[in-house]
Amino acid sequence: MAFRILKGTARRAFLRDVHRADALLQERRLDEGRAILLGLRDALARKGLQSAEVIWSLAVAADCGNDQVEALRLITEALALDPLSKGINNSLEIIAGRVKAALASKDWTVTEPSTPALYRLLVDVGEADEETHVAMARFYAAAGEADAALALLEATTTVFPGCREAWAEKAAVARRLGDVAAAERADLEVAALGGEAASVTVTWRGVA
Repeated sequence: MAFRILKGTARRAFLRDVHRADALLQERRLDEGRAILLGLRDALARKGLQSAEVIWSLAVAADCGNDQVEALRLITEALALDPLSKGINNSLEIIAGRVKAALASKDWTVTEPSTPALYRLLVDVGEADEETHVAMARFYAAAGEADAALALLEATTTVFPGCREAWAEKAAVARRLGDVAAAERADLEVAALGGEAASVTVTWRGVA
């Protein structure tokens, strides 16, 4: 089997650029480092090659620049090229962890436009947790997509029956839809888990 490889001088030149870009990222000169990495990616593509290392570094640059969607997209792309890389997997844990923490934060805006993209990326890479699903359900509810919100909450409470926030959201959405029985059943689960559904507000198209 023939492999496409970079030979000798060309490989060393590419590696020098990788090291130079990484040094710039360490110095937080993100635009300069990213420009080098993008040039490397394009040059490799012209040779029919891809580098998990280069894409990984681009993901780090995006993460340092607080571009959560791009960081998660790129680290997923790097992982697809080298699924067992310890470094890439470690960065995935860091980047995905930050995204999940942001989605679960009380400061996260329910209507934040990046929510669907972040949600899809977390689901695709198998990193979505119960709070991730709840954040997406809240986004659906705020957009007036009641059926989508309720369907996601049904799935979430089935897989994560101990998630109080999911039950509370489910009660609120069901009550808005007029399904009193479903709302009351969800209220019971909330109470059993130690809380009150009444404290949860679902906003529909900006109106509580």
